[in-house]
Amino acid sequence: INSFGSTTMAGVAAASKIESYAIMPVISFSSGMATYAGQNAGAGDLKRVWAGYKSGLILTFLLTACFSIVIFSFARPFVSLFGCSGDALEFGIQYLRFMACVLVIMTVLFISRGMLQGVGDVTITTVITFATLALRIVLAYWMAGIPAIGRRAIYICMGIDFCIGAVFYIIRLASGSWKKKILVKSETE
Repeated sequence: INSFGSTTMAGVAAASKIESYAIMPVISFSSGMATYAGQNAGAGDLKRVWAGYKSGLILTFLLTACFSIVIFSFARPFVSLFGCSGDALEFGIQYLRFMACVLVIMTVLFISRGMLQGVGDVTITTVITFATLALRIVLAYWMAGIPAIGRRAIYICMGIDFCIGAVFYIIRLASGSWKKKILVKSETE
């Protein structure tokens, strides 16, 4: 980010502060999902784990969709709160609006990761997290060199990271292999 200059840094700094407030509920629901999934998996109630995952996903999705609409609609005044003007303001608005659209995808990523971590499938969550982060960094360097993209690679690559991570988590959940990772077996097994 620093290589794009002070206006880009200012725009990203302002927008990411607003973004961090929007992400807080998603992170909280993810932590709650991990606890819920862990307790119910430990009790041997996988139906309840799955039902809780779906309910948590729907609830968090609805909440973040509302946040996304507000953030997208009021991006200019939000970024302006941090004293940005000119190019920094415009880039901050672009960043924040893009991230508002990606926020619902982050919901899938965080809630799915929370569930997998809760049931004890932590190796795959670590691998997916590091792999998508590495991909984000490599793509950002590459895409930043494309004149039509330039500094927008900062937020575009974050969106790509979240999308790919969410897809991998959904694949893992759909495969059912996470059931083999439950750390505590029920007495009926």
